[in-house]
Amino acid sequence: MSLRIVVVNPMHSSNIGSIARLAGNFGIQDVVVVSPRCEVFSSEAKALATSHAANLLETFVIRQNLKEALEGSSFAIGFSRRTGDMRRPDLGWNDLSSCARREGRIDLVFGPEDTGLSQEDLTLCSAVCTLPTHPSVPSLNLSQAVGVVLAGCLWNGLSDDQQKPKVTTRFEDEKPITAESLIHLVGHWRQTMVDIGLTRAGNPDRLLHYFHRVLNRAALTEREGNMFRGFLSQIQMALGIRKTRKDNGHDGI
Repeated sequence: MSLRIVVVNPMHSSNIGSIARLAGNFGIQDVVVVSPRCEVFSSEAKALATSHAANLLETFVIRQNLKEALEGSSFAIGFSRRTGDMRRPDLGWNDLSSCARREGRIDLVFGPEDTGLSQEDLTLCSAVCTLPTHPSVPSLNLSQAVGVVLAGCLWNGLSDDQQKPKVTTRFEDEKPITAESLIHLVGHWRQTMVDIGLTRAGNPDRLLHYFHRVLNRAALTEREGNMFRGFLSQIQMALGIRKTRKDNGHDGI
């Protein structure tokens, strides 16, 4: 299975360039432009594609009509905001991954900026999908719509056979804070509260309980814990307290 982006009758070179960059972002190598009303390989398009996707833009194929663009397609999904008896969506957003897990090429078809896909265009598609947007501003820019769909396709599993970019979470490149370090952080936090007089009814532990809950929910990394401790130390140093404790062999933790 592979993905093809098909853009029908686009008006603006800027959108073509943005789509080239999006294709590069998501590892799509197959883009077809149908009967464009703008210059596909213009300087404006190249500028929006940026140097990262300039070579990809040069591979865009131009076709005269949608029927020609869809030749060899296994399943074509037309994206349309306008609905009606003859334009009723077959697919919801959550259906995309299941319906597109098909062998062969999956075509993602987008209409022009001013009118969207025509009824004739949608008739050539295997299914119609409407993106879930807020009713106050329901229409997406062409390149934005392509980006939203590609993100959904990628993370919902439509392109499992493609090389997906790895999204590294902070816990993969930073160690989560240890229980021991968190204990030291909370102790340091408590002492700083005492130093600045931030207590409730003279009892710092009553207020500390709520701060402790916040720190637990934050799922800190070791580096973030150290950052907090550095911040607390600076407060104590500004008060002239921490230097005195160090001189006495105590850090207040």
